[in-house]
Formats: sequence, C-alpha cells, structure tokens
Amino acid sequence: MEKLTSKQREILDIIKRLYAKNGYAPSIREIKEMTNFSSTASIKYHLDKLAELGYIEKNNNRNRCIKLLVRNEYLDAKENLVSIPVLNENRSILFSKELLNGTKDLFIMKSKNKYSFIDIGDVIIVQKKSSYNKDDLVINDNYLVEKYKDSAIGKIKGIYKNL
Repeated sequence: MEKLTSKQREILDIIKRLYAKNGYAPSIREIKEMTNFSSTASIKYHLDKLAELGYIEKNNNRNRCIKLLVRNEYLDAKENLVSIPVLNENRSILFSKELLNGTKDLFIMKSKNKYSFIDIGDVIIVQKKSSYNKDDLVINDNYLVEKYKDSAIGKIKGIYKNL
C-alpha cells in the first residue's frame, strides 16, 4: 500500500479510534471536530484518497458508511467486546461481553412505539428466544414492544437512550 500523508494518517487514526469506541464509523462532521481542518470538504477529499488507496471503503450516499479495510489496532485491544448487528442497518454496535453476561443470539433495533418507560427511537437489545415469562417485555413480529404474547420474536435484554 502507498504511504499516507500526515493528514491522511490522522484521519485514518480518528476513524479507527471512534470505531473502536462507538462500534460504528464516525460522521464527516465528527472527524472535522477532532481535527484542525477548516471544512468538511477537506475531510471528504482525504476520505476519497484513503478509499482510492485501499485503506477504507465508503458509500457516498449514506452517512457513517466507512468500512475499514486495514487492521484496527484499537479494536485488537478490546477482546472483551462483542459486535451486535443493528436491525435493517449496515452496521453493528460493540458491547462489553461482561455487560451482556454471556447472552447469545442478540440484535439491536430502535423502538418504533412508546411503551411504558420506552420511548420511540430508544435503542433496544433483543435476544431471539423461544420461551418467555408472562411478565417479559418482548418484540412482536411487527417489531413493536409489548408484554409477552405468542407472536413474540425476541425478549428485551436492555434499553439505551441517546445511543
């Protein structure tokens, strides 16, 4: 691979650090906030160069669609993390294995309805499950939150606001 300029290295490092921290790629504005660049156009130019050189892959039509094509040393240090896919999105979010307590078969979705203390847009961790208790909060086959019913496709394991 071709050598990077200092600005390209800086942007690549920011992408790696934010991806390791948040579990998803940063936006162009977030990258700009962490640099001394004067405009988002400058960031976009360097992202295009990084893609051209084979360090990243990006989708110009979507926000946060930067995929690293090189090793992320910041993730290597976080072996205690698990990546959970986000329903209907091309990304995942990293969570501590300890926090999830060994739970398997998880996915993440945003709440589509208000239910008790859950608001529309809250991030919900769901465990695909075949058995439930009558008091469980579940996701039904329309991906709405409700008390347990036969149409449940998953049990709610965690709720996060502003994630």
